[in-house]
Amino acid sequence: MSVATDTIIAKGVDSLYLYIDEGLPFSQLNALFREYQFGDDFVYNGLRLTRAKAYLKTYPLSVRIGPFTLFVNATSAYIQVSSLGFEMRGFQGVLYWLRDILTILSRPPGAETQAIPWFDYLKVSRIDVFCDFVFNGDFNPDQFKSQLKRRGFFVSGKDEEGKTYYFGSRSLFCIRLYVKSAEIEHSQKTYLKADWKEKTGSEENRVWRLEFEFRKKKLEQIGPRALSVFDDTYLEILWQYGIEQLQYMARVAENRNLHKEQLHPIWKDLTKALGNEYIIDLHQVKSCSLDYRYMMARKYMLSYYALKAETYEDIPQEILRMFKITEDEFNRVNITDVWKLPR
Repeated sequence: MSVATDTIIAKGVDSLYLYIDEGLPFSQLNALFREYQFGDDFVYNGLRLTRAKAYLKTYPLSVRIGPFTLFVNATSAYIQVSSLGFEMRGFQGVLYWLRDILTILSRPPGAETQAIPWFDYLKVSRIDVFCDFVFNGDFNPDQFKSQLKRRGFFVSGKDEEGKTYYFGSRSLFCIRLYVKSAEIEHSQKTYLKADWKEKTGSEENRVWRLEFEFRKKKLEQIGPRALSVFDDTYLEILWQYGIEQLQYMARVAENRNLHKEQLHPIWKDLTKALGNEYIIDLHQVKSCSLDYRYMMARKYMLSYYALKAETYEDIPQEILRMFKITEDEFNRVNITDVWKLPR
């Protein structure tokens, strides 16, 4: 699919949560996972897994495999797919990746591979579809038209760029609208900027994300929950359902009667948006992750030596070279500033 307008950057799936209660040896996997401690890496049938913490009461064990977190109990499993998986391989690519993983987990070591209808067994418990788009202005809450009863906005931190508008209920169907170009600075996803620059010619545009979160009960109202039906056409049905639940009008209406107003041009673009998915290279992700970790390590070192060292000369030369800490910077950090540094 081609990008509909220069406004639209990307459109696709951001998060996916799946349920399965057949096709896997749940008891055997429970026994296997219990052999390892949190953080341990191990290999099963050539597949590398990491024992993770299980925060779901009904699923006492979990492992991570790439962008997948698999929570298991004696009779079923719950699978969470992170957004990075979709950014790297797209929706269909992630599904085939997951199919291969489940096939490996389903067979005893040394046994032959069998074809299993995983997409029929897997049921969608939650799916988030999104669109990232350029809009250098701001949104006026009084211009939103929606039948959803709950609405509001909150600001993350002190930066107005961290504002998020929300509509609906987190237990059924929720809409979020926020400045993605501000959010990525906190989520370590600055690797998206390269894709934004390629598609819009600039990294400096304000990029917003419109996100529709569909929960189990809402999905059952719309159609089947079997993963096998969630192709590109069905994802478009979900997108159109969401965009019909929230509309942004061109102006504030007299007497707050928005039904007679025209759609804002940006919303017309979103209504017909058929944008491409992100396809991010793993090297971009690693590079940004390393940059972020270096930045955080530098702040920690500065805060540490601001407390420990009496003078700039007391800081080891190796630390000064590695983290490029200047004497002026050291002198400007006082005891009050130390507690403001990230922890």
